[in-house]
Amino acid sequence: MKTHLIAMSEQPADLLAIDLMGNEIYGEVNVDQLTSLPQKLMLSPQVSCTPEAVDAIHNADLIIIGPGSFLTSLMPLFLMNELTQALQASRAAIIYIGNLGKELNQPAANMQLTEKIAMIEKHIGQQKIDAVIASPVTDTSSLPDRIVLEKNWLTKISVTVMIEIYCARLLKTWHTKFINLNLLTYLLTRMPANGLLGTHPALEGVAAPHCG
Repeated sequence: MKTHLIAMSEQPADLLAIDLMGNEIYGEVNVDQLTSLPQKLMLSPQVSCTPEAVDAIHNADLIIIGPGSFLTSLMPLFLMNELTQALQASRAAIIYIGNLGKELNQPAANMQLTEKIAMIEKHIGQQKIDAVIASPVTDTSSLPDRIVLEKNWLTKISVTVMIEIYCARLLKTWHTKFINLNLLTYLLTRMPANGLLGTHPALEGVAAPHCG
């Protein structure tokens, strides 16, 4: 797998938050010191996204969001119009990976997983995130319509395999370039009956007959 680091913008910008008192808080470090969620996040100035970043999203089979500091590392990506429009139009599977430990930023640390998903989808569209990888202590009960896998599986199978499992629900309609179908079938047919994914409706009918 080849990796490429693509800049979200070629123009300098600061993260700007509006706190509950209406004060403007500039910069990642200062935003991290907030004690409550800001009313609004934005970039100052509002800059343009690079064409390379937009093209990468348009051509992606799979988009992974996270892990990282939620307010200061992840959310700035969704404050650029071209980027959010590309994500809205994308037909790729989208996976959100939560942090294993608690964030140092108090507002982000106090956010529920559903709140983080909702904040992201406010920018990219409802129900755009197909799957979530979460810490075992994270409450995922309010995400019945998403594929959820807890990070304690990391000791058993690789992240790549997890991603392949998450993409299983898409195999009926389109093919992702990197999926190992035989390995995917092997894992799906050997999951425990009480496994997190074993009874998920998104995985129904994805068994071996369609895998060569």
